[in-house]
Amino acid sequence: MTGLLCDTADMDALRELRIIAVREALGEVVGSDVIIETALQALLEGVESPNLPLLAGLGRQEESEAHDLFRRVADELDIAPPSPVDTESARWELVRWACEAVIEGKITPAWGGSLIWHDGWNELGCPDSVQGVVGAVSEFDDWSPSWEVDREHLRQQIVAEVERLLRGPWPPVIADALEDAVALWRLSPGYTADVIDAAVACLVGGADTPSLRLLAGASATDSQFVLEPLITETVAELGLLWRREPTQFAAMRAVARRYNSGVISAHDLTHWAHEFIGHEGDERCQVFVELDDIFDVEMEHDALDLQQRPEVDAFLAGRPSPMEAQAVRVNPPPTNTAPTRFKFLRFGRRKSAP
Repeated sequence: MTGLLCDTADMDALRELRIIAVREALGEVVGSDVIIETALQALLEGVESPNLPLLAGLGRQEESEAHDLFRRVADELDIAPPSPVDTESARWELVRWACEAVIEGKITPAWGGSLIWHDGWNELGCPDSVQGVVGAVSEFDDWSPSWEVDREHLRQQIVAEVERLLRGPWPPVIADALEDAVALWRLSPGYTADVIDAAVACLVGGADTPSLRLLAGASATDSQFVLEPLITETVAELGLLWRREPTQFAAMRAVARRYNSGVISAHDLTHWAHEFIGHEGDERCQVFVELDDIFDVEMEHDALDLQQRPEVDAFLAGRPSPMEAQAVRVNPPPTNTAPTRFKFLRFGRRKSAP
């Protein structure tokens, strides 16, 4: 049943109740005192539902009833997430609420940033677009009086990163897709259509800048000379955290993300790495080039996927290659034994980064 609202009801009150419903749907136990206080504020701001006055009027000795009453209120106001809950969408909603609450001064930058970090970034697979907020909160938490920067400056840096996140398309992973497409395009113009599609997705996601419109309306047959200034201006206008890694590394990360999302297969990834990275390419990407060599001779498709999955996870998280670590622990083969192709790849053909 949909609850009735006074014409003067403040929609902020509904938003606060909605966020509590989202947090509970994600498995978080929100304090009864927080629920009661939020219900009272909603009631004072004109929100109406049959059980809302009962919830707002609970005393300290009646707090155990708060969660049951809140569920009734959420149903009456139709603010509960649909069941089964879309976890990813719900978490992005929580992140947006935290961002807006920080800007509006309803919660401190440190608390809001920590919420974005732990309940958003950690649970959403560490999206690049939220990295700036996480980094700012980390510096704020680690601050020491011996630092040459004032802690208030770091607090304002959290606010600046939150503002940047809100200025971009929503959810912010849309911007990550645009950065991935551009990274691939810089290696091959064959990805022009991917860039244009990602720009269109940004427009649909709520971002709107002059260059983004032009990029979304570009043709897949346009030359790099036409697209390059549009891409550069779009990135600047959206305030994206443009990756400063070398082109091959950024493109490899884009392909690894596509593999993780199921868009391409394990063989597609290693074949791409061999073609666009090669044995003389970025050292950090060599494990995927070598897996392509091994696959051609010794591995079946399923075996490649099992070997590659932890490599991709480590690569995206910035951890050392599991295969590299294993190779370090393996004793060198006896001198009278010819090395297998695998051992040759691991011990004999490492290249320095150009």
